[in-house]
Amino acid sequence: GDIPRIEGVNETLAELQKRGWRMAVASSSTQDYIDLCTERVGIAPFFQVRFSAERVKNSKPAPDVFLAAAERMGARPEDCVVVEDSPNGTLAAKAAGMRCIGFANPDSPGQCLDAAEQSVYPFCRLLDILK
Repeated sequence: GDIPRIEGVNETLAELQKRGWRMAVASSSTQDYIDLCTERVGIAPFFQVRFSAERVKNSKPAPDVFLAAAERMGARPEDCVVVEDSPNGTLAAKAAGMRCIGFANPDSPGQCLDAAEQSVYPFCRLLDILK
């Protein structure tokens, strides 16, 4: 099927990488789907880690997937920033002790992202926050 593409995501990730950000995908999707999507959309090279919640005990809103991804990155939770487009994801980030920025995803509109410290749209607005 069609993989939803977020406008400006490739350029934004390229710029964040240039600024020295190390990035991971920590998703409730299956590992196969994560790999397929990131490769097909051309963003796989931006991520050091691509990690599925199917590999941890508890899925979001539990923090397991974020903590496992951070551990694989060799990063402390308090140094991580999560970008999330779902209520469970924002709650999981908070439970993990990580900063969280909500992304108002047009593919899933009207999600409550109140647990995030702020929300952005379009995706490239992340560049104003993540210096």
